[in-house]
Amino acid sequence: MKTSTKRIIATTSILATMNITSWVIFIGLCLQAGVFLFNIFYSLAINPGGAKYFPKGIDFSSLYEVGAWYFFAVTSMIVLVAAIKAYMFYLILSIFKILNLVQPFSKEVGRLIFKISFVALLVGILSLSGFQYSETASDVHFFWRG
Repeated sequence: MKTSTKRIIATTSILATMNITSWVIFIGLCLQAGVFLFNIFYSLAINPGGAKYFPKGIDFSSLYEVGAWYFFAVTSMIVLVAAIKAYMFYLILSIFKILNLVQPFSKEVGRLIFKISFVALLVGILSLSGFQYSETASDVHFFWRG
C-alpha cells in the first residue's frame, strides 16, 4: 500500500470517528435542552417544587423564591444556550455531509465554518449575559431578604 492510500484511510477513519462523536454530542445537547424546557414548564405550571429537581443536581428553588420571572429568565437562558449549541453541532454535522477530501475547503464549507464561529460567539455572549443576570438576581434577593 502506498503512503497516500494509508493517509486517506487514516483520514477517513478519523473523520468517521469525529462524525459519530458529533452526533452523540448533538443528541445529548438536544436532550439537555428538552429536559430543561420540560422542567421549566413543569415548575411554572404544575408544581413549583419541581425547581429543586433539574438535571445535574441543580436546585433552582431559591431562585424560584425570588420570583417566577427570575426563575423563568435564568432557566430560559440555559435552554437557549443549549439549543444554540445543538444548532452549532448540527452545522458541524452538515460539514461532514458535504466534505470532499479532494477539495476540503470549498465555499460552502467556508460558509458553514463562518456560521459555526458566529454561533460559538453567540453562545459565549449569551452565557456571559445569563451569568450576569443570575448574579443580579442573587444580589436583588440578598438586598431584599437581608
